[in-house]
Amino acid sequence: SGASRAVIDPAADNTAANSANWKLGTAVYSGTNKGTPGAPNDGAATPPTSTGPVATVVVSPATVTLAPGATRQFSATARDANGQVTATTFTWTSLNTTVATISAGGLATAKADGTANVVVTSGNGFADTATITVSTVVNSTSAEYLNHVEFGTPTDGTPNDEVIVRHTEYVLSYSPKHAGPNWVSWDLNATHFGAAQRCDCFAADPILPDSLYHVVTSDYTGSGYSRGHMVMSQQRTATDLDNQHAFFMTNILPQYQDMNGGPWEKFEVYNNDLARTSGKELYVIAGGYWPPNPATLNNAGKIEIPSRTWKIVVILPRGKTLADVHSTADLQVIAVDMPNVTGIISNGWEMYRTSVDAIEAATGYDFLALLPDSIENTVEASSN
Repeated sequence: SGASRAVIDPAADNTAANSANWKLGTAVYSGTNKGTPGAPNDGAATPPTSTGPVATVVVSPATVTLAPGATRQFSATARDANGQVTATTFTWTSLNTTVATISAGGLATAKADGTANVVVTSGNGFADTATITVSTVVNSTSAEYLNHVEFGTPTDGTPNDEVIVRHTEYVLSYSPKHAGPNWVSWDLNATHFGAAQRCDCFAADPILPDSLYHVVTSDYTGSGYSRGHMVMSQQRTATDLDNQHAFFMTNILPQYQDMNGGPWEKFEVYNNDLARTSGKELYVIAGGYWPPNPATLNNAGKIEIPSRTWKIVVILPRGKTLADVHSTADLQVIAVDMPNVTGIISNGWEMYRTSVDAIEAATGYDFLALLPDSIENTVEASSN
């Protein structure tokens, strides 16, 4: 919860931490905004920009590993002979376009297994190189994925409005109309957490039929909405590939950051603790629902913005399945329904508890249909 501190002038004396050469960070620390902000904070002096010629160029990140189809944004910084940031025009080049391409703005796209160097060059010819490794890694051997739709595949009576997409890490119903998931369903237990780092490699889903629009990360640029995961990045960290698959855009819905980084994230953390430290097996379903005439990202008419997002969690002891449920005492069900609005970042997830019945009424879907009727009727009616 502490604020970062940023030096104003790297060429000036910065040894005294309380001097005027340091500013306290004011940007919000959240799941998508970590560390010292890249732009000056409100009220902070603008770091001086040198007018001297470029003497060095540094690209970031220096190395990255991606699965085919994934993307990664690169950046570059030019400095003069005195170490001050200086303005220039950068040119980006991939030395192996069959493995990875890179746009004029530094967005790399992985194409096929192999290694590619990308070079960024300043206007006066100084350059730096980054390495992209593209690998179709085998699926995790440490993560134990049980049936992602153990309690039934959600149905709404109109299957022609959805495309079922199955990944090793989750199953989803993609809506061509909304250009996002109707629902995503996944298993969660302690084996799904590991040492893989968050890749931030949002990519179009390669399994989605070519005839459908493939959402890309740039669709969100400038929209004011976060790329809201259904399956959380942290819940798929057994391997780099597991994490990369959590960044397919079919697993993403537009969410205001106040909701995404507020009660939504708090409920995700609660779920993570159940799986990691409390020995629980969780079967999770999450999605959104939309008003009759939803707005679209950037008014582009492509990606519809849900008015609310919801989540249903069935909680069992680790390794247990539907076959182990004989009464309502054998499981716990928690359902939440959160408004996609601003101003709620400080709210706890508990205030959005609801019943499965209420989510079914709002979405038109039938959930947990494989439970025995007597158990299903009881747990779906409860909001405790």
